[in-house]
Order: sequence, then structure tokens, then C-alpha cells
Amino acid sequence: FFATTSTMQMADFYKDLGKLANDLLNKGWASTEKYSWKVESNIKSTDGVSITPTIQSANKDSIDGSIKASFPILRLQDFNLLLTETANLNQSLKLEFTTSKYLNNAYKPTLEFNTTVNAPFSSSKAKFSTDIKQSWGGATVSWTGPGDHVFNASVLTSKALDNARAAVGAEVEYTKKSPLKVNLSTSYYTPTLTATIFGKFKVGKPNDTVVGLNVINSVISTFNADTQVAGEIQYDLNGKDTNLTIGASTKPDSYSTIKGRVTSKGLAGFAYTQQFNAPLNLTLLVDLDLTKLNNPRALQYGVKLNLI
Repeated sequence: FFATTSTMQMADFYKDLGKLANDLLNKGWASTEKYSWKVESNIKSTDGVSITPTIQSANKDSIDGSIKASFPILRLQDFNLLLTETANLNQSLKLEFTTSKYLNNAYKPTLEFNTTVNAPFSSSKAKFSTDIKQSWGGATVSWTGPGDHVFNASVLTSKALDNARAAVGAEVEYTKKSPLKVNLSTSYYTPTLTATIFGKFKVGKPNDTVVGLNVINSVISTFNADTQVAGEIQYDLNGKDTNLTIGASTKPDSYSTIKGRVTSKGLAGFAYTQQFNAPLNLTLLVDLDLTKLNNPRALQYGVKLNLI
């Protein structure tokens, strides 16, 4: 006996097209995690103050950490100003000023303005960065500078079908130091399945073109509370290279999650997450490169401990 889910998750912006399958297949694995271990806690108060201490290690010889605190400076009905301070053990202080304004009209556009100051304690030179983002429904435009002057624009449109929905989106990104990037995607949604065809193009030197398809399906059975199965195939037109990834995620109960994946390039992965009664979860990660079994580095593993 199988019963299908009824949670069709639609995309609100271009970056959401194919995101469910991409997250399951390409994120949260031992080979994709940056740190060998990381402990993070997030403490929030009723007045909006947030404090997040973090300690982590990227290799056996170094340990670094930070403490981040966010304070609402000004709150009005349609305006919010937030100050975030981050002090790192590598002797630097980072200040972020974020403003958001929500305009009350049919399209509900949002304007976000973020300024970052990164000041190393050992140097008098501070780096400034500014992000400006404007959204109108499924369209967004953003700019980051100074420096590379990253410009990004995307648009998404969708249409209702019989018990389904289709969405088409495009994204353009320009950076002063890299080629122009153009991404195109189209997704087809049903209550249990999402299929996304995508193309990624780099215009300039070097040229690069990748096309692919990813699919994710969700089912409920009498033996399993929640299962998702996903697959993705990518083809690099320049390197004439094809990569296939298949993965699955399942929740035996409300406190644990098991997921695994295998790729056509011989990489196999496993992850197990256990949620405890306290605001704590533990994740065990194992990746094995089946093409390099005689190499000690063929096996990668990690442990994630999160205080939420």
C-alpha cells in the first residue's frame, strides 16, 4: 500500500527551481562539508537579539571559532534595521548593517540593503562590501561591490495545469573578473514529483556549457513515514563528460533521518542524523571513493553536532 504526499513545493524565485533535488543529492555529505567538525549554538531572545557562538576545525592542526550577535536597531511597520557583529578567533571583526523595506502593493517588492565592514585587528585596513537587492514577485536584481561588481538578475514565471504546475526561469550574472553566466531552467510540478531541466552557460573565456535534468519524488508508505528519491544527470558539452547521481532520504521516525547517494564517478555517500529531546542534533557522515579503494583518502568521514 502506498499513498502519495500532497505537499507540492513551488518555486518562488529562480534559485528555487530544482532546489529540493539539488539539496538532497549535493549538500550535506562528507566530501562537501567544509569543516571536519563544527559546534554551533543559536540563542534568541523575545526582543529579537540573537547570539551565535561557533567553534570549528578545517583540519587536524587548526581550530577557529567566532561569536555573532545581531541587534535590531530600528523597527517600524514596514522598515527594519539590523546590526550584526561577528568576532573571529582569527583576529578580525565583521560588522553588517542590513535594512529591509516591504512596500504594501500587489507585487510586494522588497528592498534589501546590506553593508559589511571586515576589519582585521592586526591591520589598519578595513574591507567594505555592499549588497543591494530588489525583488518584484519572481524577479530579483542584486549588485555587490566594490571590487568585482557582481551583478545578478533573474526572473521566474509559472502557469497552472491540471493537477500540476509548470515554471520557467532565467538568470544572468556578470562579474568583472569572470565570464558572463547565463542559467536557464524549467520545472514541472505534481503533488509528488518535481522534474527540472537546466542549462548553465559561461560566455567568454573559458567557455563552458552544462545541461542536465534532476527529478525528486516523495512517497508515504505503511512502513516508512517519509521517503524522498532523487536523481540527476549532467552533461558537460565542452569536456564531453556525463555524471549521474542517484540518492534517497528517509525518516524512519520523527527523530532521525537516513540518506545515501551514489554517482557514476564511483562516489558513494551515507549520512545519519539523530534529533535528541534537547535542542541538539547529531549527524554522522561517510563518503567512499570506490575508484580509489587502495588510497587512504578514499574514505572521508565527519561528525556534525548542532545546537539549534
